[in-house]
Amino acid sequence: MKNIILYLCLACSSAAIGQQYSDIGAIGTMKPGKMIFGDAKEHDVTISYQMPELFKNPQNKFIISMDGGEPYAHSGGIEAFMVEGNTWALRNVPVKTEGYAAGARQFVILTRQGAIEQYSYIYYGKPSDESNMAYNNLFKNRLRIINHKVSTNEFVEGVLTEEKLKEWITDSPEVMEDFKKAEAQANAEQERQAKSAGATKPEAPKKKGLMGALENAANKDAEQKQAAAVNVDLNRIINNYNAWYDQQHPGKIRYYFSSSTSWVPLSKPAKTQSEIKAENAARKEALFAGRTATPSPDVASAKDNMPVKKETFAAKMDRIKADGNKIGVVLYLKPVMVPKAAAPSSSMMMSEAMPGNSIPIEGEYMDESLQALGENFAAEINAALGTTDIELIDINKMPYRDSKFGRLDDWWATKYKVVFAYTVDPRLKASHEEIEGKQKFAASLNMVNSLVVTEYIGGPGATKQDFLAQIINMGSFVTPTYAQDEDMADVQEIYEKILEKLGTPMVDKINSERADAVTKLVEKKLK
Repeated sequence: MKNIILYLCLACSSAAIGQQYSDIGAIGTMKPGKMIFGDAKEHDVTISYQMPELFKNPQNKFIISMDGGEPYAHSGGIEAFMVEGNTWALRNVPVKTEGYAAGARQFVILTRQGAIEQYSYIYYGKPSDESNMAYNNLFKNRLRIINHKVSTNEFVEGVLTEEKLKEWITDSPEVMEDFKKAEAQANAEQERQAKSAGATKPEAPKKKGLMGALENAANKDAEQKQAAAVNVDLNRIINNYNAWYDQQHPGKIRYYFSSSTSWVPLSKPAKTQSEIKAENAARKEALFAGRTATPSPDVASAKDNMPVKKETFAAKMDRIKADGNKIGVVLYLKPVMVPKAAAPSSSMMMSEAMPGNSIPIEGEYMDESLQALGENFAAEINAALGTTDIELIDINKMPYRDSKFGRLDDWWATKYKVVFAYTVDPRLKASHEEIEGKQKFAASLNMVNSLVVTEYIGGPGATKQDFLAQIINMGSFVTPTYAQDEDMADVQEIYEKILEKLGTPMVDKINSERADAVTKLVEKKLK
């Protein structure tokens, strides 16, 4: 595997600071900020903004106001301060800078906090050296990065190489093992990409307009993920070393205006398109396992379904019953899982195609207790329509047919001429959120319930159907968020924690949320 170099966000952090300090008119204006004095407590203050060149001086005179009081000059006794989104703290700078000997303490900008920290220092120049415009433009180029291992007081200026990082994490067997697994995964991915690189693929016609832009964005994202997959994510390794160190030595690291980090597990290798295609085919095959293309006598169609023009739903039910056929409810219960990011399509908005800060978690869990929703829903529909004839369908007894779209449920060949297809789709969301001043693992469940009512017209071999009702929101809801310090990766465990937070059985919650939707369905759609 080719070695990679960790630039530790030098360009990113420098550019950000350069953008924040872009207006000479900001000097002297009062900015909201925070300060930590000798009492080690955080104080909300407003700070008179200065050229960042001056901020590095520990004896700098800060004009500050506390609790809405009059501004005053404060010098010395400051441990750290935050202004304009940057956290400044006193650190040793191991190189000689303008006016400072090597090893002198200065205020520097912390860009990573932890056992392996990173900070930027201003390495030369005075405000009077350049014109205002030149100073503004060159400030970002005056920043230099220091990497510091706190426990051994070792410094690396600028680039922290992979070899040096390996040396720094040798005191943690857990992090070293994590690094080895990441390295093996990156090597395997590099080999896989090398093998597939020679394969020629037919060029698909390029899309134009919005869809073309979405497709280009998706392709660029895929390329970036491929490039990242052949390298070890050294930022993740440092994060995990810092999390490990905090566990082994609680309270040893002082965090300013920030909380400690948590372990980030190694993500599973990205699946190839052929693997995804094979999995989808296997999943579809499993849906029809044990079923046949020929209906059994107890579910076979009694008579071809021929609707009467402008008939009411009540008349439709009577006619279907008189024909010896039936109306049924089928429950399509999906497993609890984190939805996979979908490729952009013409029906998707950009926000749907490109999800935000969700944590990708592999695996799924089927909550069998939710099977009771089928009987519950059938009973509700019967009560709402004033009948007892609608029954729950056992999907395993339904025949299928092969079509150009793959296998389909062959309702035309059965006695079920109107079908209430009730889908329950528990979508798990996990993310890192700032809660009570700390970064925590947060999880919630988006319970998406939908309904399609379809009439199947004709008899065996027919294809005509009429959608009587389509309800996107059949009592959907989002659960309260469960949060904890440590990350979780087991879907069932996360789901059970969310249930504890919910405080009521999920079946009862779904039934109560669906009640109004059933009433509206009958009153507005099934007349």
